[in-house]
Amino acid sequence: MNGHHMKDGDTPFAMGGPKRYSITQEFKGATVLVTGATGYIGSLVVEQLLRTTAVSRIFLLVRGKRGTSSQERIAKVLHSGLFHLVRDDPKLLSKVVVAEGDLNSEQLGLNEATMQQLLEQVDIIIHSAASIGLEADVQATLRCNYLGTQRLLALAAAMPRLRCFLHVSTAYVNMNLERGATVDEVLSPLAVGRLGATVDEVLYPLAVGRQASHFRDVVEDLLSMDPEGANVRAQMYMDMWGFPNTYTLGKNLTEKLVAAAHRSGLPTAIVRPSLVCGLAGAPYPGYCGNLAGPVGMGVAMAVGLFDKLESVAMVPTHVWDAVPGDVVSSVILAAAAATAAGLSINEYAGDALELVGGPLIVHAGTSTTYPVSMAEASYASVDFLRANPAPFKLPGSTLFKIPLDYVPDEAAVKRRKYWTGWKVWAAVHLLQLVRQKKTAHRLKYGYLAWEVMNSSKTDVNIFFSSRNLLQLEALLDEGDADSRLFKITWTLKEGGWHRYIATQLAGMYRQVFGIGKVSSAV
Repeated sequence: MNGHHMKDGDTPFAMGGPKRYSITQEFKGATVLVTGATGYIGSLVVEQLLRTTAVSRIFLLVRGKRGTSSQERIAKVLHSGLFHLVRDDPKLLSKVVVAEGDLNSEQLGLNEATMQQLLEQVDIIIHSAASIGLEADVQATLRCNYLGTQRLLALAAAMPRLRCFLHVSTAYVNMNLERGATVDEVLSPLAVGRLGATVDEVLYPLAVGRQASHFRDVVEDLLSMDPEGANVRAQMYMDMWGFPNTYTLGKNLTEKLVAAAHRSGLPTAIVRPSLVCGLAGAPYPGYCGNLAGPVGMGVAMAVGLFDKLESVAMVPTHVWDAVPGDVVSSVILAAAAATAAGLSINEYAGDALELVGGPLIVHAGTSTTYPVSMAEASYASVDFLRANPAPFKLPGSTLFKIPLDYVPDEAAVKRRKYWTGWKVWAAVHLLQLVRQKKTAHRLKYGYLAWEVMNSSKTDVNIFFSSRNLLQLEALLDEGDADSRLFKITWTLKEGGWHRYIATQLAGMYRQVFGIGKVSSAV
């Protein structure tokens, strides 16, 4: 593989310090393959590549869906508001090439000509495609997230020009840890029982009692069974290792697959975003790609799903690791560029011998760089919503600020969720009857996001270490850093949480309610 390597004798000391890398230089003239471009993170990466780098070509692996061709799906993405700074430039859009295929098919569903193009031309792969259903059947999760990645890794291994395979994972591969744990940017531990407050010391294998198990054996086991039996067995594994859902278990296993490919000589990197929110800046401040996660929670608050204090399932002073989407896409490009440049960034290598030699792993989060509590986010949202009432609200709902000493009562939360669910069901059907299908759709999915996020199960108060992230930022070329095109960390100097939350809610109002003008609550 044609990677970048130091010459003999070029130690960091002989070179005058740690080697730097440049995002713009590593992507200049490069051919990039991106998966998941119709999703939120993938679309942010493609837009940022077109707007900020002189990339030569971007292949997008996309399948047709529900009667819409792959070409039509990408055309819709490229002409969306997110791409407003580049969509009118034919020269830029001509760099985008649709590679019709499917991660769930053998040989990725690629025809022979496209396969040959990819093998001969691709320098960097950014793999952001994933099934994000938290409670999906385990076999569906593994077929998409694990086997899809396995097929893409096999293709990558045959690419002579490849300099980086970047896998977009999730910070929540570590949701099997105790509340209040600090998670390092290393491979996630899996072991019977809980591991205490930190995971700094050693890499743990998959283990049942004292008997180590290989991650491949676990996957083969789950995929060999009938669907019902696989779900029963997956629940055993989740209870044993402390995972709350099949999504986090599957992502954990997939990280281990990527790390195994790295040990075999493939230059890989892993980026773990936390709760990805709307954009803080260019190209579209406040833009939200979907109603999942915190964005859905904003819709839920606006329309009155938090109708009583007892409906809140989260401890108000717990840290909520939310991160702007443009920070996530910048971290992805930075980690890919650093890996392509041949840098080895591992701020944990001195902690234990087992932590040496793995792929670059970076958390794209805020809990250890500029944390925000659930209460702070909620208070900022209430301020905005009082200044800008939503055009539609469930009857009987009020805005309130959560007392900082509030302690959730799970039984009370469950009752409120039950009655709120019936109210939403009735409202959705009423809206459909009066032909307000878009509003009904948004209310339904805002409710589903609220139901998932507003839970003690997801209120883990976990802190994601940022040692590799901060080093990635420190080693960025000065020209790239000074350009302000790449936000690798989110800090107070970027505007603060209150202002950012108002910006995100204003973006949500534009996209969900069609309201373009709002009053300032800052």
